[in-house]
Amino acid sequence: MLSPHVPGELLTFQARQAEAAGLAGICAPEFYGNPLVPLAHCGAVTSRVGLMTAITVASVHNPFTLAMSAMDMDRLSGGRFVLGVGPSVRAMVEGFHGLSGYDRPLARLREAIAVIRMLVACSHTGELGRFAGDFYSFDWTTFQGNPLPPLRTEIPIYVAANQMGPVRLAGEIADGLTTHPIWSVGWALDRGLPTLTEAAARAGRSRADVHWQAGFFVAVTDDRRQTLDDVKATVAFYAGAEQYEPLFEAHGFGAEARACQAAVARHDYAGAGAAAVSDEMAETFVIIGTAEECRRRLEPVWPLADSFLLVPPFLEVPLDRLINSSLALAATFYG
Repeated sequence: MLSPHVPGELLTFQARQAEAAGLAGICAPEFYGNPLVPLAHCGAVTSRVGLMTAITVASVHNPFTLAMSAMDMDRLSGGRFVLGVGPSVRAMVEGFHGLSGYDRPLARLREAIAVIRMLVACSHTGELGRFAGDFYSFDWTTFQGNPLPPLRTEIPIYVAANQMGPVRLAGEIADGLTTHPIWSVGWALDRGLPTLTEAAARAGRSRADVHWQAGFFVAVTDDRRQTLDDVKATVAFYAGAEQYEPLFEAHGFGAEARACQAAVARHDYAGAGAAAVSDEMAETFVIIGTAEECRRRLEPVWPLADSFLLVPPFLEVPLDRLINSSLALAATFYG
């Protein structure tokens, strides 16, 4: 996961470093700008590494625009693009973006994915006509067609998930599942993976039909006390999202999550929010320890996941310590 909130030369360095290390791909989040912007930059300065949005908030973008942008990204990068989409949360969609209609977010996402796939496959063939769904309506009868055919008529689409609804959606229709890095290892293995497997089976698919990109926050360190303090703002930020409360409640941290929500409402997630996160809570949602300890905690997932998205906790961490954390993570898992 590369941060888009850095100067261009640093983004170039990160992208080239990831490619040189042999990583399968790099991701950019919608936090809060369009992730296609930094990914396009990264694609221009690399030649092999995959490029993925992790994630694009599908409901704040028109599916037509997303499909056309996905085809552009795929063509310009030589077929390296993966479109990661997710529903995000009501506060993001209705609040930050000022859009109404967050109700039934998974049904909306399902329809958006269908439209995107239709456009990627047919925008150059003259087969498009009208589309009338529950959430989107299009009239392509005068559309003259995409002037440049897509490099691929099927671009992989991954669904991102914090809770089980999107996991089930991924199992039913997606090419891949990206699980939120705030997940604990136990949650991923005991809830996430069985839910994905069952959903795929109900849809007549196998587990092998859905690429599981397992996300985790990881902080490789020899200074546990400093790192525990550093990661708490990241945990508080996600615990402060009201829709994420069931995840924290299920782990026994419901009261702490509600305290983080109150802190977020006061614009103080890094102060009062982080103070509400205990050491136990921090170590539940962030893999913290020496290189050997971090590898050992991830070991149960290693034979089951198809790829990993390992993210250093980044919020309110001083830049020098964040860089050191990223380097330590790379040396531990990508060396």
